[in-house]
Amino acid sequence: MFQPASFSGAIKSVSEGFADWLYRESLNLFVSTYQHDRLLALSADGSRNLTVSSWPLDRPMGLAVSDSAIRVATRFGIREYRPEPAAADFEPVRYRLASTALTGFLDAHDLAVSEAGDFLLIDTLHSCLRRIDGSEVCEPLWRPPFVTELVPEDRCHLNGLAVADGRPRYATAVGRSDAPEGWRTESRGGGVLWDLACDEPIATGLSMPHSPRIHGGRIWLLNSGTGELGYVAPTGGDFEPVCRFPGFLRGLVFYREKAIAGVSRTRRGRGWPGDCGGTGSGEENEAICGLAVVDWATGDLRYLLEFAPPLSELYDVQLLIGSRRPALAGVRS
Repeated sequence: MFQPASFSGAIKSVSEGFADWLYRESLNLFVSTYQHDRLLALSADGSRNLTVSSWPLDRPMGLAVSDSAIRVATRFGIREYRPEPAAADFEPVRYRLASTALTGFLDAHDLAVSEAGDFLLIDTLHSCLRRIDGSEVCEPLWRPPFVTELVPEDRCHLNGLAVADGRPRYATAVGRSDAPEGWRTESRGGGVLWDLACDEPIATGLSMPHSPRIHGGRIWLLNSGTGELGYVAPTGGDFEPVCRFPGFLRGLVFYREKAIAGVSRTRRGRGWPGDCGGTGSGEENEAICGLAVVDWATGDLRYLLEFAPPLSELYDVQLLIGSRRPALAGVRS
C-alpha cells in the first residue's frame, strides 16, 4: 500500500507582500512534488497570513487547474476533483474526487485538457503525447519523428506540452535520442522545442527544457539546466532568456503581468548537468526550492518564496483563481 513521505510544509522565507497579493487577487497556487508524494496549495486568509495545505497523492506530476476542476496526473492515472457548493462565501470551497482515469504507469509529465474535454498527457516513458478519453488510454496523438518505436524506454525525455485553444501545439524534449534513455547524454545542449503543427523543431541547443507555455504572443519555456526563464518567437529562432534563478526550473504559469516559476534544488548524476541552475560559489548563489514571481516583460523579481528542507524538488505550478483556501475532500492513496 502506498505510504506518503513525510512533509512538514514549512516555509523558510517569503517576500513581504506575497500573501497580500494572493489575497487581493483571490489566487491559490497549486504545486506538485512527486519527491514527497504531495499536492500543495498556497493561499492567504483574511488576515493576510500565508497558509500551505498539503494532500497525499501517489507521485503527482502534471496539473490542469480551472475554477471547475483540479486535475492531477499521478503514478497510475489522472484524478479529477470538482467543487461542492459552498455553504457560505467565507468558507473554503471543497473539491471532491469526481473521477479517476486509470492509465497504468506512463511516467506522466505535463497534463492539459483538450478542446473536446479529453485529457492530453505527455507519456514520457513511451516518448509520445496521448489522449485519455474517460478511463480509456487511447492511441498516441503524436510522437517525435526521430522516435521509431513506442516502447517503454524514455528515449528522448519528452516532458512539456503547450496548448493553444484546447489543441496541443508545442512540446519540449531533453534530447533527440532514439536509444533507451539516450537523452542522458544530451542534457547539456541537446534540448529541443518542437512545433507539432509543422512537425519541426523551432528551437534547439536547449538545456533540459521544461514547461512550454504560450503567452503574450511568445512561446515561453524553462531552460531548466541553466535556471533560465525565457521565450522563443512563434516563427522559431534562438531562446531568449529573461531572468535566471539558482536552481532547476520546472512548472510555469502566467497571471496578468507576472510569471510564476517553480525552482528546485539541483540534482546530480545520471545525465544531469553538474551546473543545473548554478550561478557560482557562495551562499547567495546556492540552489533553492521555492516559487519565483517575476515581471515577465522585464524579468524583475517581485516575490520569492523558499520552502524549508526536506522539500527540494517541485514539478508543476498552476493557479486557481476566485476561491478562498480550496480544500480537497476525500483524498485517498
